[in-house]
Amino acid sequence: MTTSNREHAPSQHQLSEATLWVLAIDENPQEANAESFRQWLNSDVAHQRAFEEVAHTFLVAGSLPKNLLPLPEKQTHRRFQWKKMSGVAAMAAAVVMCLFVTMPEKNPMAMNTANRLQTTIGDVSHVSLPDGSNLTLDTSTRVEWQFEGEKRAITLLQGRVFADVKPNPQRPFFVSLDEGFSFTALGTAYTVEKRERQWTLEVYEGTVGIQSAMLYHAPVEAGWGLTYQGGKLKKYRLKTPLKAGIPDWQHKHIVLDHTPLQTAIDSFNRYQQKTIRIGDNELAHLSLSGTFSLSNPEAFLKSVETLTGAQVSQEGDQWTISLPRTTQGD
Repeated sequence: MTTSNREHAPSQHQLSEATLWVLAIDENPQEANAESFRQWLNSDVAHQRAFEEVAHTFLVAGSLPKNLLPLPEKQTHRRFQWKKMSGVAAMAAAVVMCLFVTMPEKNPMAMNTANRLQTTIGDVSHVSLPDGSNLTLDTSTRVEWQFEGEKRAITLLQGRVFADVKPNPQRPFFVSLDEGFSFTALGTAYTVEKRERQWTLEVYEGTVGIQSAMLYHAPVEAGWGLTYQGGKLKKYRLKTPLKAGIPDWQHKHIVLDHTPLQTAIDSFNRYQQKTIRIGDNELAHLSLSGTFSLSNPEAFLKSVETLTGAQVSQEGDQWTISLPRTTQGD
């Protein structure tokens, strides 16, 4: 592979985005003429190569518009050896190629249903959806999505997502939880987080409606958040994010404002294989303020030592924050 080819080789994220577009165009060929698709395709040479690779893998290149890409009938890549295969085999190859996208096990040919995306610990993934909306998956998040007819639906199975929704009054955008709650927007930006027996909604732009047979709540407007826990709702005003209209976690930052140490540690532990723990309970309720990178726990721990006088020790895959030990006779 030449240096030029390496420079434009598609990333795993770009291959995942290309898979979403191939599925959408295979279902509805008119999507190939959509402005959002053209913008994505022409914004980066790697996008064109990613789309080409995925199209060949799904064996749908022949049904796509002729002028979409210069897709030759036969093409050999060092990374993949293309050959004629069954639909099931093509789907299997695509799953191997695009780790974030898996198809239903019972019906692998139903490419337009129950499509899944997921992230691992520490990863934050940005995905362009076929309708032009953008979805960000926080660390350790799993979702399923369906775009059929007038339906735009995301099911949050685990974790947290940020949806930047492209306006379309004829196609409401849903983020649903399997507990019977769903959050609907026609064009807005909001996050939904799912935890055990608890959920949180935060609205950064527009208005989001809540649907549930269990309770009623008026639509939530921009600048407000809503939590549900133990059968009770609590509304709160959002703090000003570092970047307007975008939650801080989307770019792996956290802003602490007199935040209890244990709460701050819980946030860092979501993004790390190596965990932080408090060795002395007296430290748990100490409060901290400041802006920190969730990708740099070492800097956070250094600040904890400086601000609180605590000591940080390391053993294996764990950091422990403890009170300073006095020497005998003090």
